[in-house]
Amino acid sequence: MKINWGTGIVIAFALFMTFILYFVFEVQSNSKYDNDLVVEEYYKHDTHFQEEMARIQNAHDLQHKPSIKFEEEGVKVTFPATFESDKIKGNILLYRPSNKNLILIHKLP
Repeated sequence: MKINWGTGIVIAFALFMTFILYFVFEVQSNSKYDNDLVVEEYYKHDTHFQEEMARIQNAHDLQHKPSIKFEEEGVKVTFPATFESDKIKGNILLYRPSNKNLILIHKLP
């Protein structure tokens, strides 16, 4: 049986598509390749982007910034002495972008 160039191209495309589909199926079905979003409602979260940018800019504009240190027992956040401790409110959110199950939220008093 003789294969002409047209048949060869069709066979090559079919093999290539099979190769790609195999890897797509492998990634989607294997739990090792978790591809969930970090935020469940991404677009709703994105609508508050400007507010988040304002908060980040406010943090950069501080004259005396809190210090963040990584120690053996965990993460230590120290506020400057000029901050009034009774007025400090908020949340500290630590997350790992590659695994949404490793989110830690700590509420400040």
